[in-house]
Amino acid sequence: MEKTNRIAIVTDAHLSKNWGYEVKYMRESQNYFKDYFLDISDVNKGLTKTFDESGVVVYETEDIPEYYLDIEITVKETRAELYDVHVFGSYLLVSDKAKKVISESKHAPYQVFPVMVKKQDNGEYVEYYLLHVKQWVEVEPEEGSFDYPGLLTKSVKAYVCGLVASDIHRESLNMLGIWRQESDFQHFYMSETLVDKLKKSGCTGLEEKSIELTGCQGSIVSYV
Repeated sequence: MEKTNRIAIVTDAHLSKNWGYEVKYMRESQNYFKDYFLDISDVNKGLTKTFDESGVVVYETEDIPEYYLDIEITVKETRAELYDVHVFGSYLLVSDKAKKVISESKHAPYQVFPVMVKKQDNGEYVEYYLLHVKQWVEVEPEEGSFDYPGLLTKSVKAYVCGLVASDIHRESLNMLGIWRQESDFQHFYMSETLVDKLKKSGCTGLEEKSIELTGCQGSIVSYV
C-alpha cells in the first residue's frame, strides 16, 4: 500500500565535491570563536513553542546574526549544475522561483538573505537566497528500520522513525513546510506537499535519491 503524507529527507553531502566551491564571508564573525560555524546558542535563541499535539512538538526560533549569511560563493567545478534548490551546509540555497513557492507555505518560517553565486569558468553571477530554517520538530525517538540510500547516524535514524511512528504524526507534519531536528544542521525535512508544489512550479534539484544516484547532482530527496 502506497504511503500518504510522506516526509522528504533533504540532504546533500556531495555538493562540495560537485561544485568545488569557495565561500567569501563579507562580515566579521562576532561569535565567541570568531568563526562561521553555527553556534547552537545563536540558532536556538528566542525559542517559542508553536504546536504540541499527539507527540509532535514544533518550535520556532529567532533570526540568527546576518554575518553567518552574508557570503559570496564561487563555483570552481566546470561541470557543476546550478539548480533551484540546493542544500548548502547548514542552509538551503534556493532560486527566486523556489523562494516564492516556499514563501506561500503558511508553516515554513525561515530567515532569508540574498547571495551571489559566481561560476568561475565564465564569470557569470547568479542570484540565489540562503534560507535559514527557523522551525524544528521534536518527537520521541523510535527504533525501527527503513530503506535509505545513504548514511544516517543512529540518532538521526531514531528521529526519522519517530517522525513516521504513526499516521497522526504524518498528518500533523504534512501541515508543516520545512523543518529540522534541533541539533542536526545537515538534514532538512519537507512535507511531500511542498516538494510537489516546488516541482510543479518547475523547480529543479529535487530528484529522488537511489543507491545508483547517490552523489549525483540534483538527487537530494529521500522519502519515508
